Amino acid sequence: MNKEKDKFRIVITQSITWIFTLNAIIIIIYCSFFFNKSVATNINKTKKNVDSIFNEIGNEITLDNIESLSKKYNVELCLVDLNNKVIFNNFYDSNFKHFNSKIIEIDNKKYLLKIGKQFDIDVNKLIAQILYVELGIILFITIICYKILSKKLLIPIYNLRKDMLAYKTGTIPTRREKNTSIDELQNNFIDLTEALELEKEKQNQIIASISHDIKTPLTSIMGYSKRLETAALSDEKKIEYIKKINSQTIVMRDIINEFDDFLGCNLNQNLNFEKIYIKELLSSIKNDFEEDLKEKGIKLKIKNRTNKEDFVVIDLTKIKRIFNNTISNSIRYLYEQPKKEINIIVEKKEGYIQFEVADNGTGVDKNLIDKIFDPLFTTDASRKISGLGLSICKEIALLHKGNIRAKNNSIGGLSIIFTIKIDY
Repeated sequence: MNKEKDKFRIVITQSITWIFTLNAIIIIIYCSFFFNKSVATNINKTKKNVDSIFNEIGNEITLDNIESLSKKYNVELCLVDLNNKVIFNNFYDSNFKHFNSKIIEIDNKKYLLKIGKQFDIDVNKLIAQILYVELGIILFITIICYKILSKKLLIPIYNLRKDMLAYKTGTIPTRREKNTSIDELQNNFIDLTEALELEKEKQNQIIASISHDIKTPLTSIMGYSKRLETAALSDEKKIEYIKKINSQTIVMRDIINEFDDFLGCNLNQNLNFEKIYIKELLSSIKNDFEEDLKEKGIKLKIKNRTNKEDFVVIDLTKIKRIFNNTISNSIRYLYEQPKKEINIIVEKKEGYIQFEVADNGTGVDKNLIDKIFDPLFTTDASRKISGLGLSICKEIALLHKGNIRAKNNSIGGLSIIFTIKIDY
């Protein structure tokens, strides 16, 4: 975001600098080729006029008609004798005039005659000309800026708005070449739409899969219920059907609960973080699972390689959900093993606490191991499970600023390894 702000500031600064530079260049060109030429023409004209008038006054002047000559030729005159005595002077202070002087004779006596005339330049007119030029420059720059803004900003914004409105009706926008920041924004919007489309497709797949998974036990329940209702059955058969109905109901419940958990993780809801020491967490996990695993003939081993003061800040219920899902996943692949075991190994690694749930089951095909955290992925061909369990684990790990991965371990089974950030 800061880079975008800096980039925007640079563009604005460069634009202002460019505008002022262009304005200055045009003014300099105008002054050099038009303004200065006009002023120089007026000055030369005044000089020639003064020189011409000077000769005429020199021929007509007397001591009595100096003032009338000044008015007649509209010039300023100064007559001084050789003793610096001023005979006549109607000069007034001004630097914007042309002067000329020479020695003349009046009644056989020599005098110094000075003549001055204002340059024939209309200052107001010149100022008005400069203002007109400046207005023209502003108009020109405004048109250029409008053209550039239209191409670089307004048209891309219009196209972006059009694509956004079209997307509401189901039209997928197309990418653009990154010529401007708006084009980049357009492509970011397309990235978002593509992500939304993928998410929509994933949701549709999940809904379709959950629907399919529920239909199977539901069909069984409806079938057994119909038989109980219409067929003449023995008490033993009725009890058998009721047990099957109950079993299929439990399957449906587990699928729906897993789906609810998946939605809850994705919506980032109901998080209740608390500080808990690693030792206490592992003790709680042992109490929750050890007896049940023992009944199934599975030995649970916990190896804690952290220090006694190490702790994590977690949503305990959701972290237990990771252990429940991973342990349940391990149980499904331990049925063929004569000696069944699940190891939980905990250690501290570079700002994270790492948990490994390792079994000695059959492992997972290396071509599938990267897919086991995808929603709906399952190797259970009967679809008795939804395939959301490990995906839920991944979402919970991400909520705790950690990660999760899987690998085939050295004891022949699968290891699910997830991390939790210590300073969360």
